This record gives sequence, structure tokens and C-alpha cells, in this order.
Amino acid sequence: MGSSHARGYAEIDGFEVAGLVSRNPGTREALCEQLGGGIRTFADGEEAIEQLQPDVVSINTFPDTHERFALHALESGAHVFMEKPIATTAEGGQRIVDAAAHGGRKLVVGTRRLVLDERDSAEGLETERYL
Repeated sequence: MGSSHARGYAEIDGFEVAGLVSRNPGTREALCEQLGGGIRTFADGEEAIEQLQPDVVSINTFPDTHERFALHALESGAHVFMEKPIATTAEGGQRIVDAAAHGGRKLVVGTRRLVLDERDSAEGLETERYL
């Protein structure tokens, strides 16, 4: 998921991918090369935020890391885009929302996939209740 986000950001005029984070060195170096090279890479998200001081942090990691990375980014003054879920607990989610509001930072949560109730069918997508 993070790789597709990085590739998308790299195609936006005026957008600079300042750093890439992955626990796997092969993955992060391969993505760096795919994006043209010259991007700093890190094994640790908090270290990347501290060193780069980015304007925006995109969090596309395992859900149990979302709260820690988001709070660190927001406290460092970055806006945050993150994939759902915002956190693994309601309290954690509230801490993130509060940190964004307190710091005047934007928080955007990606909800790319529509989740249907098991009683719904694909036919329901054609009705106005899903618009």
C-alpha cells in the first residue's frame, strides 16, 4: 500500500517525496530506484520524521503502528494522511484527532474500499442509498 502511495505522490507536480520508510531494506531501496533515486530511506518512521521534518507524513503501515506514528508526526508539526483504521482503539483515535486539532494540522484518513454489510449485495451499489 505504501509503495503505491509513494508512486502516486511522485507524479504530482510540486510534490517532493522527501523520504521512504520500510523495515525491509530491499523494499525501500527498490522503491527509491523506481522513483528515480536520490530519496533518503529509513528503517524507522520516527527517525525519518525527526531528520526530515516533512510538511506531510503518509502513514501506510500496520494498524498497530498508526497511533504512534501519527502522534509523532503531528507533534512534529506535520499534516498526516493515513490509511484506515486511524488507530486500534477509540481512545487512540481520539488522541490523534485531538493532537491534529490542538496543533492546527490536517488529518486525512483514507477509506479506499467500500465495506458492505453482509446483508447487502452488489445490486445495492446501484441504489441511491450508497451515493
